[in-house]
Amino acid sequence: MADGVQRVEDGGARAAAARHRTALHDALAETRAAWPGLGFYERFEQVVCLALTVVISGVVVASLAVLLIRVGQLLLLGVVDPAEPAVFQAIFGMIVTVLIALEFNHTLLGVLERR
Repeated sequence: MADGVQRVEDGGARAAAARHRTALHDALAETRAAWPGLGFYERFEQVVCLALTVVISGVVVASLAVLLIRVGQLLLLGVVDPAEPAVFQAIFGMIVTVLIALEFNHTLLGVLERR
């Protein structure tokens, strides 16, 4: 049963990654098509949003890796009790930080797609 759960999780992760790649590809294709008609500032805005999207994606991946490692250490090694308020607050803070970065990245993709 655990193997089936793992396959579902892997499928969900692959689907999410595919959606993100498709959104980024569509945004780039749309930007390429609209590029000749864009003014200087609009081109500048597109380049900055694209750069920020790449940087924030890297930050999200790194933050998620650190979060998974720390939570894994807490749970598997039993170093600290996650029920302690300070530990719970730190873990929850890391989770919220990752979610905020994801939402910010989503907003930037919306700007790239000119929504």
